[in-house]
Amino acid sequence: MKAFGIATVIFAFAVVLSGCGGSLNHSSPETVYTPSGLQYQDLKVGTGTQAGIGDVVTIDYTVYTTDGTKLESTKDTGQPLMFSLGGGTQIHGLEEGCLGMRIGGQRRLTIPPNIGYGDAGKPPLIPGGATLVYYVDMIGITSEITLPSGVKYTDLVEGAGMPAQTYDNVIIDYTAWLENGTKFDSTADSGQGPATITLGTTQIIRGFDSGLVGVRPGGKRRLVIPPDQGYGTQGHGQEVPPNSTLIYEVEVRQVVSPVTTASGLKYFDYEVGSGGPPNIGDTVVVDYTGWLTDGTQFDSSLNEDREPFSFKIGTGAVIAGWDEGLMSMRIGGRRKLIIPPELGYGASGSQSGSIPPNATLVFQVEMKDIKPPT
Repeated sequence: MKAFGIATVIFAFAVVLSGCGGSLNHSSPETVYTPSGLQYQDLKVGTGTQAGIGDVVTIDYTVYTTDGTKLESTKDTGQPLMFSLGGGTQIHGLEEGCLGMRIGGQRRLTIPPNIGYGDAGKPPLIPGGATLVYYVDMIGITSEITLPSGVKYTDLVEGAGMPAQTYDNVIIDYTAWLENGTKFDSTADSGQGPATITLGTTQIIRGFDSGLVGVRPGGKRRLVIPPDQGYGTQGHGQEVPPNSTLIYEVEVRQVVSPVTTASGLKYFDYEVGSGGPPNIGDTVVVDYTGWLTDGTQFDSSLNEDREPFSFKIGTGAVIAGWDEGLMSMRIGGRRKLIIPPELGYGASGSQSGSIPPNATLVFQVEMKDIKPPT
């Protein structure tokens, strides 16, 4: 996979198209020459909207050398190729050559080595320095949607059922790439199975919070996440450089809505625990970690030199969201609480300043013990 210069190449090709009035003379398969050295003929035009930068296209293709030797074909495997135009995941010539096609169209591309596989080739299949001839059938075009956050998405598979909303848990598999096509993360490689993310709480990166809203179980979505919605100016380890745009393909296994009480408190139970819940005035012993919805951790009993926290439940010793949210827990239970401002620190925020005014709070709580009054 090669990605260098693809945006420049495609932009130049777009200029060629605009110079033709955005269409070609399809009365005969005339040859079009682009600034990159690509040559193409439209053997069949197709119908509908032209494929543009950012669109996800689905194609069948067969590729030959110029002496007619067949190298590979998606028709032999029965698995069409799906990719984003301008994403840099395919060779320059193929991405550029699909730009402007319509569904049902067929195009013959002649791709020189400089926008193909270069001097190195793709051993053992494609020899170095080869000029390649592709016959491309355009099967599908899916347009990209840009959200107010700057995140862009394309639904590759629609899915079914209720769409995910903010504060739902989505259980997902994903693979992530940099813009140059370098893969840097995948749930398939981690050995840990699918990831569970509570939307709206910046568990991994902010781009998931907006980019996965509306996705349905069984759906597959491609996200293009700008730096400020990803790992920003800091990057992430050695895998993600600073100011990187990220590309994720996310498959949604399940969408789980939280329990929502009359007060507006939301919660998920990860472990129910055993025994009975506490009564008002019982002392509960808990471990907890608290975050703002931007992912900032503001407190944790798990920090060094800390002990589990104890208080008398139902007596107003803690914020209202805790009194309510822990009242139905059992020993050994683990619960995530999403506490709206009116059940937390309200319009004033905390006295320490660690919790700003009108903050929604996210707590992970484990019930260690329940002690009746002595």
